[in-house]
Amino acid sequence: MPNGFSGAQEKFDEIDALLSKLDPILETFIENKGMTLTKSNREWPDRDIRWGKGIEKLIQIYLDNEHEPLYNFWISASKDKGKKRYWKNIFLKKKVPFSDIENNITELLNEGYRILESWNETDLYYAGDIK
Repeated sequence: MPNGFSGAQEKFDEIDALLSKLDPILETFIENKGMTLTKSNREWPDRDIRWGKGIEKLIQIYLDNEHEPLYNFWISASKDKGKKRYWKNIFLKKKVPFSDIENNITELLNEGYRILESWNETDLYYAGDIK
């Protein structure tokens, strides 16, 4: 994911408003599951669902880049051991129109959750040292 949106605030707000159409479904999905929902964190239009103790699990929907209206839906799991990070990730949708995610959001959330819950520590691979 890019580091910070450099376009006009109006464009950011427009993209975030589009993502906010998913918020009621995302909020229902996380209900009673010990998950957190973060919206447009790190100055980029996105939605993050996080959970897990030991292995942190993430479902993320975000604008791929600010020059094209394409979006990604990806999942990842990570665990830090000392100063080393281990992780695994896959894209369920990559560089697709928002409608591809919006029209399939329930199925994507359920599939992402199912996959993440099936991963354990032995599925993770070394991703690098933590600074």
